[in-house]
Amino acid sequence: MNTVNEHVMSSMINREKGHTGSGTDWFSVIVLTVAAIVFVTAELLPVGIIPEISMSFNESIGKVGLMVTGYAWTVAASAVLITAWLAPLERRALLLIITLLFAAANLLVACSASLYWLFFARIIGAFSHGVFWSSVGPLCVRLSNSSSKARITAFVFGGIAIATVIAVPAGTLLAQWLGWRYAFGSIALTSFMIAAAVALRFPVLRSESRSNLHQLPVLLRHPLIRRLCPATALALTGHFCAFTYISPLLEKNIGIAYDHLAVYLFLFGAAGVAGNVLAGMLKDHQLRRAAQGIMAAMATVIILCACIPMYSYLIAALLMIVWGAGICLLTVALQSLILTLPSGLTDAASAMYVTMFNTGIGGGALLGGLLVDHMPTSSVAWTGGAVLLLAAIVIGLPIKSYQPVTILTNTETD
Repeated sequence: MNTVNEHVMSSMINREKGHTGSGTDWFSVIVLTVAAIVFVTAELLPVGIIPEISMSFNESIGKVGLMVTGYAWTVAASAVLITAWLAPLERRALLLIITLLFAAANLLVACSASLYWLFFARIIGAFSHGVFWSSVGPLCVRLSNSSSKARITAFVFGGIAIATVIAVPAGTLLAQWLGWRYAFGSIALTSFMIAAAVALRFPVLRSESRSNLHQLPVLLRHPLIRRLCPATALALTGHFCAFTYISPLLEKNIGIAYDHLAVYLFLFGAAGVAGNVLAGMLKDHQLRRAAQGIMAAMATVIILCACIPMYSYLIAALLMIVWGAGICLLTVALQSLILTLPSGLTDAASAMYVTMFNTGIGGGALLGGLLVDHMPTSSVAWTGGAVLLLAAIVIGLPIKSYQPVTILTNTETD
């Protein structure tokens, strides 16, 4: 199946205007990588600055955490439908529209006069986020001549690791020094710059299909999707149940000073870079078992965060390193599993994956917010770890039949 996929992908690349298939369009790939960094930073930035926003609006931490839930669930609800609606749009135009909308939304966040305006602005940005992540996986393949799904995905999805290692800690420090509004203002400015780069140099890439909604019934019958989608939702629920409230978890449960939180976030992200490099080495046939093992390891680490004694700074640092490497490895492994599907299914499957991914993020943030407001802080770690273990069980369930389904797009002929 891999050989067939690689042949189809190569043919797709060769048909694109301005890209001959003789090499990777590195400028465009780098633009996508920077965009990935910015989108992930905007989504994860509240994790590091929830206390500042809480004090700014005089609201509880759990209520402010709903800005993560609302954002993620909007992405989940819009990823399939809006991506399908915009499917006929040429890819450069699509990318330009969503980056401009994203920039405007984050500028509005920075200027929000109340928590409700902030929620509204976040929801506007979430619509762009869903379309971007539904499109970026297949778009990476079309811009590259590489044949390995894991390697292609790891490069651009390295933006996730870079965002957690540099952008999120830097944004947290900026918020601590100048205020959280400046952090979101920086995201808006960077997004406008990305839009300018897209307008100037990104190649014209015609859409491959008018809509991917007709593919959903086929996807829902596919045995891999039946394992991957619920496992993804559960894994991200478990991860974000704990990670959204990592700042109070580290402070109250381990005794780490508030001023040192950015250091631990940096360790988390730095390990993610290493995890991303390792993910690029995964072979297609290893992806599902690798994802299962990573989920189990992450569950163990998160539960340990609730068990270690107070002031165990070194142990906490080691746990952050394993946790950070694990989530980046898991993200690439799961997305790469999508790209092992026949090429005609990848756009719709990517949109469905984004929906499950963000359903998990929103569910985890909501669950963690309820726990942190009404129970001991350690409960977010116990619960998050348990849900991740359940995800590991689901992804590891046997697949009795795995028959590839071929769907021709409107650009392909019999």
